[in-house]
Amino acid sequence: MSSILEISPFVRGVLEQNHFELIRVLRYGPRFICLEVRSGDRRGMFKMVLPEAERGPHNTPPGYVWTEFERIDKLERRLLKEALFLQFFSQQLGEAGFEPQIIALSETSPVWSLRTFIDERPMSAWDSNFIFSPRFYRSITPRQVIDFFIKLHSLSDRLPESLTDYIKDFTSTLTNQSRFERSVERARLMPAFRGAADRLQAAFAAAAPHYSDYEPVITQYEPYSCHLFLVHDKVSLIDWENVGWGHALQDVSVLWMRCFDDPEWQAEYVRLLEAEGYFKGHGRLYWESELLIQSFANHQYFAEGGPIGGPDYDQRAIAFFQATISNILATSEYFKA
Repeated sequence: MSSILEISPFVRGVLEQNHFELIRVLRYGPRFICLEVRSGDRRGMFKMVLPEAERGPHNTPPGYVWTEFERIDKLERRLLKEALFLQFFSQQLGEAGFEPQIIALSETSPVWSLRTFIDERPMSAWDSNFIFSPRFYRSITPRQVIDFFIKLHSLSDRLPESLTDYIKDFTSTLTNQSRFERSVERARLMPAFRGAADRLQAAFAAAAPHYSDYEPVITQYEPYSCHLFLVHDKVSLIDWENVGWGHALQDVSVLWMRCFDDPEWQAEYVRLLEAEGYFKGHGRLYWESELLIQSFANHQYFAEGGPIGGPDYDQRAIAFFQATISNILATSEYFKA
């Protein structure tokens, strides 16, 4: 973790300008900085995009690998997209909204002036982007999460043309053929599912015509524990660099997968999704396909990636993903033998 002494004079000036006292650096470079700060009796997270002179491969934390995928020109467009979407959400939702407060946003250069502040802690445990803190299940109900996504999806047909253009090429991951191929490859490597790999491959292929047959909605794509907060009794998500179009079950399935520590929470969540009509049409197919794809990937992540949250947690995670796959293959209208 970066030390406080590594903050540049520019960042220090921004904090002073906004009357923030620095507590600790959460993440620094190569594109933005996240800090834990204090403002009076409030304590929370502050995020800002770094100015041009401070971003790029020359400013990376230890161990960070700079890839071709992360070229500065691509990052600039993603950060500009995030800034413009935060501005749009704030304008649409006002004080009753669910977005971080935007401290400043320049009209001439929105990326490099983006500032956000959340007076709360994220819902993650052990500095993991996967594991939800026990506090999450005590303080956030399935109803609050689903209300968040309903509100988010309701804004989809109100996007201005400029923002629609920014996300026109970022569409549902269920149209990404490589995700299906990797799932089948992983099935062949798992003794419990090796015999079902051909059936899984055939089922994915048979469902292919339906995977793009959905009404696209605004999709955050990363509703991870470290991005999720409860602010004034409303769910809030940060990190909108990858916002795009997707099917309505994309984000909600990602979140459900990561809540296996509380089966009762998960069950109520699914019951509410059903009641709100999320499984209409091909919804059940989208849901089960996402659960299969994510379960195979997450099983590998926990089985091969070393301890993520401690051996006990990792073994519970592995058992959950394996049980999820088994259940779908045994009961699904689309995937059972």
